[in-house]
Amino acid sequence: MKNIKLGLAILALSGITSLKAQEDKKPDLNYFLNDLNKDESPCENFYNFAVGKWLNSNPIPKTESSWGSFNVLQVENEKKQKAILDNLKGKSFPKYSAEQLVGDFYAAAMDSAKFEKQSLQSISKELKLIDGIKTKEDFINQLPYFHSLGNTALFGIYVGTDSKNSVKNALYLGQSGLGLPDRDYYLKTDENSKSIIAAYKTFIVNTFVLAGENKTNAEKLSNQIFEFEKSLAENNMNRVDRRDPDKTYNKMTVAALSESTKTINWKSYLSKSGLDAANELIVNQPEYMIAMAGIFNKTDITLLKNYLKYHTLITLSPYINSAFEKESFNFYSTVLRGIKEMKPRWNKSLSVVNSNIGQPLGKLYVEKHFSPKAKKYVSQMVENLRDAYRDRIKDIDWMTPETKEKALEKLESFTYKIGFPDQWIDYKGLEISKTDFVRNVINCKIFSKNYNFAKYGNPVDKQEWFMNPQTVNAYYSPNNNEIVFPAAILQEPFFSENYDDALNYGGIGAVIGHEFTHGFDDKGSKYDASGNLNNWWNDEDRERFENKTKKLIEQFDTYALAGTNVNGKLTLGENIADLGGLKLAYYAMNKKLAKEGKEGYEEGGFTHNQRFFFAWAQVWKKNATEESLRVQINTDPHSPSEFRVIGPLSLLNEFKAAFNCNDGQMMVTPADRRIDIW
Repeated sequence: MKNIKLGLAILALSGITSLKAQEDKKPDLNYFLNDLNKDESPCENFYNFAVGKWLNSNPIPKTESSWGSFNVLQVENEKKQKAILDNLKGKSFPKYSAEQLVGDFYAAAMDSAKFEKQSLQSISKELKLIDGIKTKEDFINQLPYFHSLGNTALFGIYVGTDSKNSVKNALYLGQSGLGLPDRDYYLKTDENSKSIIAAYKTFIVNTFVLAGENKTNAEKLSNQIFEFEKSLAENNMNRVDRRDPDKTYNKMTVAALSESTKTINWKSYLSKSGLDAANELIVNQPEYMIAMAGIFNKTDITLLKNYLKYHTLITLSPYINSAFEKESFNFYSTVLRGIKEMKPRWNKSLSVVNSNIGQPLGKLYVEKHFSPKAKKYVSQMVENLRDAYRDRIKDIDWMTPETKEKALEKLESFTYKIGFPDQWIDYKGLEISKTDFVRNVINCKIFSKNYNFAKYGNPVDKQEWFMNPQTVNAYYSPNNNEIVFPAAILQEPFFSENYDDALNYGGIGAVIGHEFTHGFDDKGSKYDASGNLNNWWNDEDRERFENKTKKLIEQFDTYALAGTNVNGKLTLGENIADLGGLKLAYYAMNKKLAKEGKEGYEEGGFTHNQRFFFAWAQVWKKNATEESLRVQINTDPHSPSEFRVIGPLSLLNEFKAAFNCNDGQMMVTPADRRIDIW
């Protein structure tokens, strides 16, 4: 729930490739040649031309919902992380050290024999707490504990940077409470949606049967819980509006919130959460909170308890025993994403370690697999991209000098982090054993919630990281006005110390430019140089900007996969960032080469400009199941990979020139629809 832009990847994937190993193997600078589909024209569909052969020869494994560059990296990276964890086996380490925490957690997760034998007794404490609820007041008093487990019942609450005062931490309150990925799953009436709803209801039934209910009563509970969630969904803010920071910033006192939602005792809830000092909140969706309180008021306490029990079960299902794990997998992985088989136990155990105590594992990882030389190289690339952006802002013809000055001020204020944190989280007090898998997960979740809540009333720690070092991704934080590149992304195909500039700038360079551009996309552009939600535009410039982005929305609205059209408004920020990032990296590369007297060089029969665009396509090559594509298009602000290539490239005159494309070809957007934003 942090206010960051996951500006690169659809999924955060774990692991990194050893940069030392990269030095040894000397990567082929023409590796992309093997992926070319020469039956396709680069000017008709560059994605199919650049990676078509790879797409045709790399089917999706049964354990995956998609298969592409990120997945290939993940497989190799997980092996490296596994080697670290295996090396800790059977050894003793000081309590609360990184080795003790991840080693013992992994050992408990890997005990498949015990996992098979576990029963609901493993979460008996939580079930007894629910059974003991007699009144709605009891329900609210117990809810903070269940929220600390990751249970999403009714609403979500967290501490984060105040968007209008970026040096201060604030308490945020937002909508939650659904078992399906989005409100629209409850509201759509097409055949696919009906099929998913039917499968979801069956999943609820099966979950309650595993918990000891007879099937008749489980079916009754399933219908009741679905209708309860649907009533919440009907009052959810949609995903497009949730991207608008102006619409989701609604500061109010606890007293005012209590007055508008009288059936929820917020003072009691906050007190039980350890937030007695909180006297105001930023409410993301006030209308939802009012509606939720009304629904809560009219709902029988027995149904509320069963709803809380159900959400507790689905939160902890992967850790209770294999029967619960399989039931959860069948719905959330197979039905929703088209994954046919579970991964081996070690893969799943590693994933749980990463999602719960990923930073200690990251600490061990960067000690073994991170190159200071790579950090220095990428740091210089950041400055080269900043220099290119500086030139671009000065040269754009649609912005007035007054607003340009403020845009440049924001650009100069950008900070960046590369590799790993300077200071690691202190996990002292987190109890992790070699024998109790589910309790380890619960302890981690409670620790994480307490760690977050402890920030309230304290200044914002500008050094904090919101990704693990071993995560292949990057992000932009509008409140910190910073871009962050974990160690894991400094690997092929994004980057290699042995790549030429064309490949590095088309890969990690375009990623850097992408994150820079997030500071100036439809959302990030609402934050000023200090990271505050504050309009620094004049009205005329903002109108010109929005007129340009309307064309981008309309373009992406026309793209469709798996019978579902891309939502141009939902994906607007990422599409702006892809377009801007590519242009910035292209000019940064050519400016560097011009200084070095290397303009116009060729390698493997392709110019450096052509190789730049091949590198971008390599990053996004991917096959995906229809199920996962539908989930992505419905819920994810990132466009499907294919359109992250053909969409922005078809708008670039630089691409048109590189491949000598002509007007009228598919990779050349008509002149009246072509836009140049940043």
